[in-house]
Amino acid sequence: MAMIKLNSYGKINLFLDIKGKLHNGYHIINTVMQSIDIYDEIILAPINDNKIIIECSDLSIPINEKNTCYKAALILKKNYGINSGIHIYISKKIPAGAGMAGGSSNAAAVIRGLNVMWKLNLSEDEMSGIGAQIGA
Repeated sequence: MAMIKLNSYGKINLFLDIKGKLHNGYHIINTVMQSIDIYDEIILAPINDNKIIIECSDLSIPINEKNTCYKAALILKKNYGINSGIHIYISKKIPAGAGMAGGSSNAAAVIRGLNVMWKLNLSEDEMSGIGAQIGA
């Protein structure tokens, strides 16, 4: 199986109004967002053992189970009985911690890419539901 390369675009908030806080820790917001041309590059490559391996060009990014890409791959593996391993390489261009949705966008790219690689045939709604389980 061939590797898959994806661009994971960031965003900026043009307007953000925090209205309150939900019981799960998330905030109720009104926002206007704009996608931007800054993106991280995600490379997905199958591996022989049944592991999830994360590498990142930015050493400040966790490469363990706290990483959103790891969480995305783990949810897909568990929910759909995948016994294949995956190596995920993240080439960071979106600044970490800048509020530009780098981690969330990276997880979404992994979900889209693994949907193709593992032939899951998930709908947009199903992929969005998986993304919602990951958090920010």
